[in-house]
Amino acid sequence: MLILLVICSIIVSTYCSLYDGGNYYEFGDEKKADCILAQDMGTYTYLGNRDHTIRGEHCLEWKTVYDSIIKSLDEKPDELQEYQTKTAVAEEFMPHNKCRRLSLPANHPMKHLMKSTNIGPWCYVQRNKNIAIEKCFLPCRGEPREEKASPDKTQYGAKEVLKNYNDLLIENIRKYYKSYHWGESSYYRWKPSDSAFSAEYFRIREQVIAFFKL
Repeated sequence: MLILLVICSIIVSTYCSLYDGGNYYEFGDEKKADCILAQDMGTYTYLGNRDHTIRGEHCLEWKTVYDSIIKSLDEKPDELQEYQTKTAVAEEFMPHNKCRRLSLPANHPMKHLMKSTNIGPWCYVQRNKNIAIEKCFLPCRGEPREEKASPDKTQYGAKEVLKNYNDLLIENIRKYYKSYHWGESSYYRWKPSDSAFSAEYFRIREQVIAFFKL
């Protein structure tokens, strides 16, 4: 709760909303949330670092699941091409395991695992030998309680971190690219220029990527 009050601090006196249990949620804050209002589950964009479900299960890396889908369609060339060129969404190629609100197309190989389209941010998890979809946030409970933050710092002494981007501009860009076709996913996985590098180069590159993910 102490950290959440830091989030509320901006250049002028302001308030932030805390719900039952001291859970923080503001619709405009895409980086921090402890819960999500039920009516916002289908529209709230989460870009934070939560990597576990409401059951405490560890999220699988998006790209790992994407690779397993590709492997499962290996002997179905038509379905594989359909998935790679039309069905897969850009976020599936990401090498991280953070919760996101992805909308899977009706013909997506994993669509049947999603019991509801209004679950908010979610992720893939491993259950025994199967992959499942589980949501990451519970609905906020109770009425919002406004906590006041002081002008330059919170009552805990943390200073404000100013935004270096324009919310309105970012939102417009997001809406534009929502309908943008990114082309075949294979382009993002390998390019002809990659052949100029040795296997040792790629091994070291993976180690560097893994190091900075820690």
